[in-house]
Amino acid sequence: MNEFHCLLHQKIERLFLILWPPHFEESWQDVDISLGLVLSESPDCLYVVTTDDDAWTPCVREEALPCRFFPESEFERRVGSWMAGNELGYFEYEYYDFSESEFFTAMVSHTIRGVELLAVDGDKEYFGVRLVFSGGYILSLPIGDGSTIETSRFNRTNQLEVFKKLGMVTIERVESS
Repeated sequence: MNEFHCLLHQKIERLFLILWPPHFEESWQDVDISLGLVLSESPDCLYVVTTDDDAWTPCVREEALPCRFFPESEFERRVGSWMAGNELGYFEYEYYDFSESEFFTAMVSHTIRGVELLAVDGDKEYFGVRLVFSGGYILSLPIGDGSTIETSRFNRTNQLEVFKKLGMVTIERVESS
């Protein structure tokens, strides 16, 4: 999990939510949402925090900044439209700029103070990652169709409770390299 070192002690300049169209999904708990971060030390790169192809392991990967994205104001409307099956178009990731969002004021323009990897006690595989800020956190967890993110003010679906049913959740802090 060395890959998460790149986020530690970095200041967030911009924040994107990355959505896989939730065509006919029934609940918000099933909506695949990844996190895209633009860091002050790498302003031309998007760091995507998501779940790996194994649909379990947290990962971070680098991408180019999105050329096309939607404003935050379109997020709920478009998610609802996709869920109802009303949105037609290409199935590709949609990027939403949440940099000015009231939901992420404790993160944007702030430094990531800690990175914590979550596992079920006795399991060697991590299932989630929490980015810790002085005023909040962003939690990334796997769901059936990808990943989801949650903060104390956004997308409170309590997905962590699902993992607590599997056993005690342990936390390992990522240390500076």
